[in-house]
Amino acid sequence: RSPSRGLGDVYKRQRLVGLDAQQNLCFVLAENPSPEVTGDAEIIEISEAVDWFQQSCDILKQAGGYALHIDYGYTSGSGDTLQAQRAHAMENIFANVGKADLTAHVNFAELTGRAESLAHPVADLGHFLTILGLPTHAMRTRAKANPQQQAAIDNAVARLLSPNQMGSLHKVLILSTDELPTPAGVAEKNLKAA
Repeated sequence: RSPSRGLGDVYKRQRLVGLDAQQNLCFVLAENPSPEVTGDAEIIEISEAVDWFQQSCDILKQAGGYALHIDYGYTSGSGDTLQAQRAHAMENIFANVGKADLTAHVNFAELTGRAESLAHPVADLGHFLTILGLPTHAMRTRAKANPQQQAAIDNAVARLLSPNQMGSLHKVLILSTDELPTPAGVAEKNLKAA
């Protein structure tokens, strides 16, 4: 079973995996509509991980503390984000079944809605790591490194901070109970993210 169920067309039918005429894996639509699914988007992804997230929020409310969530995702919109990745490259999800990782983007807007009063505004990873001092730490580490290590540090920092790479695609969601101070790198709960 994939991490999310894509639903398509005006009748919101569940998208399933089936076989085409040549007996290759492909997407097919379920015969019957899924009435429990609402929304205007052409494709709506429903993640079963949201139930786990809700349970973790309930535990955090009872126990107190912080939770840090970092993943690639979005804060608005919807769409078909189901993808296969192998050797750091995207590929057709049916190309190498069992050899590629299947994943989907996280809907951070849905998570913050479920987290209610626990959620701080979602931040881009690049902003979060910059506030925490990654560029300064990288410069200090780079000063003690050989040329090959310096290049590796430069590449890693660029990948983490660049808006065209992980810097904007990856999001940070921090949850905390009210008695705790706002953690570094994120805005207070009642403020919008930078």
